[in-house]
Amino acid sequence: MLKSRKAIFIVILGVILVGCSHYKTMHSSGESAHWKGEYSAKYNDSKEDTKYFFSFKNAKKDTLFKDFAVDINGKEYKGEYNKGTYKVSTSCSGVSGACRDPENEPIKVSINWDDKYKETFFLKPDK
Repeated sequence: MLKSRKAIFIVILGVILVGCSHYKTMHSSGESAHWKGEYSAKYNDSKEDTKYFFSFKNAKKDTLFKDFAVDINGKEYKGEYNKGTYKVSTSCSGVSGACRDPENEPIKVSINWDDKYKETFFLKPDK
């Protein structure tokens, strides 16, 4: 009885470890005069999670912008703000490649803030 439980536990653990190890990752980064940007993607054949982080280079803890918007490859996003960094997250299930930006391609980013500033730069794949 104990041996069969142990065997079942080992099989379940193996399935979990094999399932978790099939994720691939991508990273890109870039900057403009006032902003630094990072992109990361974790994906497999059935699920994708992507995150963008944009940090104002001279931000203080209380730095806030009105009307912040970021355009990523032609799509506008609103970000979550926390301590000088805006985070944009996307998640997709069931369709491979739906959220993720193409591998090894620069990602065009335009950031608008305070109704009067705009900077455009590219996030390039990290080597």
